[in-house]
Amino acid sequence: MNGSFVVELALHLLGVTPPDEVATARIQLMCSCVDLSITEEDLMNRDEVAGKAEEVKGKVKQAAGKVVDDPELYDEGVGDEAEGKFRNTYGQTKRKVGETVENIGKAIKH
Repeated sequence: MNGSFVVELALHLLGVTPPDEVATARIQLMCSCVDLSITEEDLMNRDEVAGKAEEVKGKVKQAAGKVVDDPELYDEGVGDEAEGKFRNTYGQTKRKVGETVENIGKAIKH
């Protein structure tokens, strides 16, 4: 998925309108650090996906808050990002515990 498209969509969903094209470009640049690629090894459960989405939403809000000089929007983004990281970590832990239980079950069968 194109990072520029994701940023524009996120801004639209947040109801944030950058004042001009330069501001939009700055937000896209600030959000370019977000890794949106998923490999086959990265098959995620719902908590991981929701956590990543919340992280991205938080980063977009932070970037938009900086550009439009809105400290409340920026702070909201910090909170969203932290919540997303927590949920993603919870999902990863849940998946790894499940995989471990599955491996133990397979070992017992054989």
